[in-house]
Amino acid sequence: MILGPTARPYITLGGKFALKVHRFGELVLSFQYVNTEPAMIVWSSTRKAGAFAVCLSAAHQYTDDAYLIAQAMNAAQQIGYSPLEKSIVGKIADLFQSGLDELVRMPPEPEIAVKRREQRAEVLLREGGANGQVISHQEIAHDPLEQMQ
Repeated sequence: MILGPTARPYITLGGKFALKVHRFGELVLSFQYVNTEPAMIVWSSTRKAGAFAVCLSAAHQYTDDAYLIAQAMNAAQQIGYSPLEKSIVGKIADLFQSGLDELVRMPPEPEIAVKRREQRAEVLLREGGANGQVISHQEIAHDPLEQMQ
């Protein structure tokens, strides 16, 4: 799980929120949504560090070998490895390259996932206090990710 500055979860890695999860030794690659955008996310199953996401909007950049290696080095460092560890950087680059086709084929985020994320509230306006006659009744649904777009 990735936590935001207020310690609320930004994203849960793998599990029921992922379309697919693949394990490659201690590296895990999942295909899921980040801020409603299709993404592939890599993290280590053995290290308590971060995760690195490749979103669909940036996928085309990973076809350039120099960019791919630079990002694999960034990913290695983000998930708790040395960016100079050639074997890990190579594995991450291979995961990114092999996952691009699957990333591009991901469908848009399902509506049910958006509904689960929505915060709902019921607002009652009463005359004369908490037990008074209802003057107005509203149900409000808010998706916190809509503000980010």
